[in-house]
Amino acid sequence: MTEIAIKVLCAGMSVAMSSLTEFAIGSAERDMQNMLSNGRMPLPSAPEF
Repeated sequence: MTEIAIKVLCAGMSVAMSSLTEFAIGSAERDMQNMLSNGRMPLPSAPEF
């Protein structure tokens, strides 16, 4: 019984971490797009040699 509970808990935590990661990446991408479209953040320039 304990083994099943641990497996269920681990599976739930795995799903939660995947969802949080997906949310964080999506949020960061939206923020970056908003910053670029509002002109608050310049596009990176090519390095000079």
